[in-house]
Amino acid sequence: MDTLILIRHANPEIDPALPAAQWRLSARGRERCALLAEGLAPFRPQAVITSEEPKAEETGRLVAKFFGLPAASHPGLQEQDRREAGFLSPENFRKSVLNVFRHPEARVFGTESAREAQIRFRDALHAALAGYPAGNIALVSHGTVIALFAALYNPQPAEEIWTQLTQSMPSFLVLSRPDYRLLGVETFEE
Repeated sequence: MDTLILIRHANPEIDPALPAAQWRLSARGRERCALLAEGLAPFRPQAVITSEEPKAEETGRLVAKFFGLPAASHPGLQEQDRREAGFLSPENFRKSVLNVFRHPEARVFGTESAREAQIRFRDALHAALAGYPAGNIALVSHGTVIALFAALYNPQPAEEIWTQLTQSMPSFLVLSRPDYRLLGVETFEE
């Protein structure tokens, strides 16, 4: 069975002075990419695609190196646009993201609604996968958009998928291809 492995990037270096979209991986995040690569080994991905955000690109490059593959970034795979929202405490961030899921048509946290982010990510993912009609593909992106995408094709609500996915950094979903049925969630103890 062919799979799509949607990977939530590894731990970033949090800098409240910068938008999260500009954060890079922390030393811990780089270390945890080895654990991630080991977790992906049974799937033997044939390609690694990433969002253009630095933390996702770095995660993808480290995973790709493990498999002797190049990593290719693709536009449109970035996180839900909340650059203008500013830095929030972990608790306020969680509440804000949950509010995004509960009001999918409204721009309640940032300049992009859940629905807008979901459609943008879906279209970008389909474009990125066009060159890979078969095989196991690893795609490194971000928790909210990954959950929104998976919820399009599965009975679980995005909020539930996001809650599972955000138990650790990194983490990943395994989806069947081409129907994107959720086969499993993999998290790594912090």
